[in-house]
Amino acid sequence: MGKHCCQNYVCHCEEPSLGLSVTKQSRFKNVIASSPNNKPRAPRNDSLIRVASLFRAGFTLIEIVVVVCVLVILSILIMPQYTKMVERSRQSEAYSHLGFIRSGQLRYFVDNSIYAYNWANLDISQPVTGYFAYILPVSESWTATSVARATRQNKQNAGYGSYTMDVSPDGTIIKTADPSAVSPP
Repeated sequence: MGKHCCQNYVCHCEEPSLGLSVTKQSRFKNVIASSPNNKPRAPRNDSLIRVASLFRAGFTLIEIVVVVCVLVILSILIMPQYTKMVERSRQSEAYSHLGFIRSGQLRYFVDNSIYAYNWANLDISQPVTGYFAYILPVSESWTATSVARATRQNKQNAGYGSYTMDVSPDGTIIKTADPSAVSPP
């Protein structure tokens, strides 16, 4: 292109070798040329061409199979950890309920010098959850070691089986596994 006549954003110069009038917009680096009969041509819109080519692009079957395989492997690795976390959260719920039952038992013991054997004697109601069954001691000999028991129900408990948690009068919670239960993974 020839020598530019000005340094503004739009510069009109003649291109003698081609016989074209060239308009240069230096700010946008876009060159718009006009034809010899001075009819301006529209600028080429490369962004529309790029967008259109994206819609034509797709994934191959191999790429989709690789992604599915990676997701399956990740899920196989993550599921045991997820199961352990869910079971721990259910155990923490049982610890909380056993603590409330122990508090009620201690209040009853202060008034009556004996632990309660049924829920009607306590100032709390029996917790109802789908994961544990809560029971009170049934005899005097049982209260020496435990004031309440939570027994894990087998439903929705794959791999862990049934186990019990006993809370002692001093607040210690002892977890006992059922010998017939499957050990946790």
